[in-house]
Amino acid sequence: ENTKFSEILVKKPNFENIGLIDKWILSRLAETIKIVNKALNKFNISIAGDAIYHFVWDEFCAWYIEASKVELNKDVLRFVYLEILKLVHPICPFVTESLWKNLGDKNNLIIENDFPNLDFKDQKSIEIFTIIQQIVTEIRSVRAEKKLNPKDKISIKIKVTDNLENLVK
Repeated sequence: ENTKFSEILVKKPNFENIGLIDKWILSRLAETIKIVNKALNKFNISIAGDAIYHFVWDEFCAWYIEASKVELNKDVLRFVYLEILKLVHPICPFVTESLWKNLGDKNNLIIENDFPNLDFKDQKSIEIFTIIQQIVTEIRSVRAEKKLNPKDKISIKIKVTDNLENLVK
């Protein structure tokens, strides 16, 4: 499916029957929002900025967007993206307002929206996706160590422990 990013931003979010990766990113977003709120309330701008940076770069871009290539949920992608803009807005208002007008809500200013507040945590999804991240990271390390082309398909075998098997069920 060839979708323009701006087209994704039209629908309102529906979080019913969402997948593992969506539950994971929403859980991580909720945690990041708590950290940022706490930091901004104490005027710790650097802590807030650092939390936002690591969430956007290390989780949203590095993992969620990559995983979304397999199973795209446009509603969750849109929601998380717009919440990121709202999180960044107190630190970088002119850039976020411009992005909001171009990719978000053309009829409202970002500052007219409530600051993010999300009560969402799916511990099972966090645990399962953390294991997936470890597996993918290890595969990438072995590929680099053996100088294998990332585009080449390889066969792998994963031995599943009882703990992991019970977690996934």
